[in-house]
Amino acid sequence: MHYTQYLYLTNHVFKKRRDQLNDEEKSNKYLKYFFIIFVYSAIMSLLSLTGKYNESVLKYLLIIPITGQMLHFYLDSQLWKFSIEHNRKNILSHLKELVN
Repeated sequence: MHYTQYLYLTNHVFKKRRDQLNDEEKSNKYLKYFFIIFVYSAIMSLLSLTGKYNESVLKYLLIIPITGQMLHFYLDSQLWKFSIEHNRKNILSHLKELVN
């Protein structure tokens, strides 16, 4: 349930902020976004294959997705902090539209 709410809210904010950009900024943003997702997916897929082997060195590579998860939680804690003016202006203003 939490993940569904998170996806809905972030998608809403993303679409509203995207509408405020011009066409060139939109295409650059999409390219960067898909590149990051592709690289992250490739790394995580390769790491998931390493769990099938008994080599101890490969098992230590699991620190990469764990670090990514910790970074995700840290960034989330900063993203939803509405005491910061930037977050109120760029995120909260769009979320208020859902309530009104």
